[in-house]
Amino acid sequence: MFGRWGEPAFVVVFGPVGIGKSTDVALFDPEAWTLGAPGCVKGAEKILGPDRYAALVGRRIEAQNIDHAIGVLNAIAAGQLERRTVLVDDLSLLAEAETVALKSQISRSDTRYLWDVFASKIILLKTAMRRAGVHVLASCHMRSPSTDEKGKFTPGGPSMGGPKGTMILATEADVIYGLERDPACYPYPAAYRCEYPSQQWAYKDRYGALLGTAPANLREILRTVDAAPPRPAGLEWLDDAAESVASTPGNPRDVGQEAYTRLRSHVGDGPAFWAVRDGLARRTLRERKGYFDTLLAPAEQAAMPALGSIPAAGAVVAGKPAAQATATTTPAATVSLTLPSIR
Repeated sequence: MFGRWGEPAFVVVFGPVGIGKSTDVALFDPEAWTLGAPGCVKGAEKILGPDRYAALVGRRIEAQNIDHAIGVLNAIAAGQLERRTVLVDDLSLLAEAETVALKSQISRSDTRYLWDVFASKIILLKTAMRRAGVHVLASCHMRSPSTDEKGKFTPGGPSMGGPKGTMILATEADVIYGLERDPACYPYPAAYRCEYPSQQWAYKDRYGALLGTAPANLREILRTVDAAPPRPAGLEWLDDAAESVASTPGNPRDVGQEAYTRLRSHVGDGPAFWAVRDGLARRTLRERKGYFDTLLAPAEQAAMPALGSIPAAGAVVAGKPAAQATATTTPAATVSLTLPSIR
């Protein structure tokens, strides 16, 4: 479930209202538990289709505050709930409810204690997640960078009941991406951003999956570092379809339109869009530079051999040890597209 990292991830995305955070989080794992208000993942309905959307809604659990979210994770750890990814939509509302309750119990002059208690709840949430052994993906509203009356600056990021709440979350989360509009992205005009170190925003990525911007597709971003769960049963074909789109040369819009037209007659509009969305995001992620590429001068980048041309340690090439032989690039394998049976 966790790829080569061998551990669950606490992933947070933030951005303006209505930009598509909930939809993208739902598509990361459509068989997850969802903690949120009625209609919280409505945006994913057309893509998932009526049956899968109804199943996702059927796994929705009403959560009023962070303690409730901790309770759900503890129930999973105890075997009282099935072990699934947990989607929190949205964590900002739970944090707001938590801080309002704490302010009613704690003197206004003792704000330091208030945030200490709040921090302990976020730590308990992270601990419960690890005990349950499941990913937690949370969407949040956006809080802009701010400076208080004493001149203290706090970076912007996920809204968590106050500036201190944002920084507490930044300490415990494994990944924090900001979602912003980007008309250049296709087929959905939005992109995730994660720039570090950043003095203006509380970005974070302990996996090193994203530096800069990437299409608004959390699953494909984390797939590049083997941190995404496998496809649910019945949706395995999506990876074949996405790979076909990603490996097809040509203008992305033309490739996407052709693939969508071809797929929709077999699987319907929503799943066809899903496959094209994932495939084009995968293609973009393969073409962009990695973190370490940005540290090299252009001449050094040109001198670096392609990954496919580097022999494994101890390998023999043309009868010689790999260290003495000239590396050759292995041609990319042809990807065949396997569609699900249509009933």
